[in-house]
Amino acid sequence: MNFLITGGAGFIGSHFTKMLLTNKFDHIPEKVIVLDKLTYSGSLFNLRDIENCKNFEFVHGNICDSE
Repeated sequence: MNFLITGGAGFIGSHFTKMLLTNKFDHIPEKVIVLDKLTYSGSLFNLRDIENCKNFEFVHGNICDSE
């Protein structure tokens, strides 16, 4: 199973992402993609613990951007 987490660099999104990638659920997902615009509340600092996970990807972008 794959996950796309929007706003994943914020407080709640980053904690949820870490839970997914550190086996806090029944299984570890095949791929976790975090999409975040990195405005006032999002920071790559929140994802530093998982940035090297092989099934983690960060995309800097806006969910409103159709491209």
